[in-house]
Amino acid sequence: ALRHLRRFDTRILTAEDPITRPIAGIGQTQADPGRGLPLDRLLRTLIRQEPDIVLVDSLDDGPTATAAFDAAEKGLLVLGSLTAPDAVTAIANLRALNIDMDRIGTGLIGILAQRKLPRICNACRQPASPAPHEWRLLFDKEPAPGSFFAGAGCPACGHTGFRGTALIAELLEPAPQTALAIRQGSGPDELDGLAKAQGMGTLLEDGLDKSDQVRLADLIRAVPMEMIRKFAGGEKPMVFEAVEAGAPRLLEIEERASLSLHNPGEQAEEIDQLFLRYRQMREKAGQPAAEADVEDFRRFISESVREVKIKYACPVVRVDLIGNDERVEIVGVPVGVR
Repeated sequence: ALRHLRRFDTRILTAEDPITRPIAGIGQTQADPGRGLPLDRLLRTLIRQEPDIVLVDSLDDGPTATAAFDAAEKGLLVLGSLTAPDAVTAIANLRALNIDMDRIGTGLIGILAQRKLPRICNACRQPASPAPHEWRLLFDKEPAPGSFFAGAGCPACGHTGFRGTALIAELLEPAPQTALAIRQGSGPDELDGLAKAQGMGTLLEDGLDKSDQVRLADLIRAVPMEMIRKFAGGEKPMVFEAVEAGAPRLLEIEERASLSLHNPGEQAEEIDQLFLRYRQMREKAGQPAAEADVEDFRRFISESVREVKIKYACPVVRVDLIGNDERVEIVGVPVGVR
């Protein structure tokens, strides 16, 4: 992006930690928190030098994100990175950093979400049928032969089936209606619907368009489970509902299993045990246990817990499995809401 924007009459400065790739013609400065120069302070120092464009390495903390929006309000073009599963969720993450929604709606001109996936080797690429537990997440019927591919392995790719990486992306450029909805504090579902109505494609759709470059299994692991559910257009084996403690339940309870999660990445074994209970409860409810995959379940729970923690600003989420003879619900209850 910086190389594309670089011009002889355009001054570009960066605040990085660390500088990963020197670029000729651009003023790059490395932050040094240990010596009292964190990213936010460095960014404010660079702004005083009156650049045309500034790039900040990360907007994942409140002070740096605030400094970036301050710079944008001064008329600078600000580029930055933010950890988020998709473009719309990035807006919620900025809000969680105490950036006012009015500032977000006014100052934001675009969000590019992207993922790098292993690229199927062109030399040994051949049609391959995805596993049932993969295609059933997206489609009602098994995809036609030749819809997806995999690498068989050859000398060109070191017999791995992969060679290089492929990029999948989605670009959210808020149109006036979307920008107004952001300023009014609309939720992720409404913003997602507006963005799609105005032509935004998703990471998943871009990946499916590149089925000759990436395997379906790798694509499913790379995109949020909520995006998969919305694409499928209906209830899938796992649907996560966040409810506040004490809220009434419509499902008559016959069986329950619970797990409190503060850091799903460090509680993988506990999540796997919960998955075994989930399979048992699905079988009791007459739902095919084969449709539930442990890797999908683990990733689904981790992403859902993260979203609940952001929404309710809570340190812990209790995950409840609630089942009867007809179905199983997965419910997230925020614990320790501030």
